[in-house]
Amino acid sequence: MSQIRFPNEINPALPGIICISHGPMACAVVESAEMILGELENVAALGLEVNDSLEEYRRELQEMWRKMPENTVLLIDLFGGSPFNVLMKIIPELKRPVYALSGLNLPMVLEIAQDRETHADGKMIISNTMESYRKAAVDVGEFVMDLMET
Repeated sequence: MSQIRFPNEINPALPGIICISHGPMACAVVESAEMILGELENVAALGLEVNDSLEEYRRELQEMWRKMPENTVLLIDLFGGSPFNVLMKIIPELKRPVYALSGLNLPMVLEIAQDRETHADGKMIISNTMESYRKAAVDVGEFVMDLMET
């Protein structure tokens, strides 16, 4: 059975975040983000388990999308994976613009959770996140070497 996390109430003025992944990653990333930022409004997660039906996963994702506000951002663990492919099949049926990024990770969720407070436009949220995402990966070995040299 898919791992599902969905808010009890939806704030229609705040763009949502839907994280989708293989296994428990989507739910775990949201839980980790809440450890840092506190409870997150309008954030959902859907994890595809090994024995899950792709058709049921599709229905669950469509239902999440239907309940979320305009400018909701979808974060996908892996470009070309099963959750991504399910999303690609339902995009024509979603009836509003889709803002989505692959490469789901904790810094990405933290960035979007904070950015959507000031930017309600999904396209702007994606653009800002892409810029931050490029800076999020750090060669820690090089960082340490630089520290040791100073």
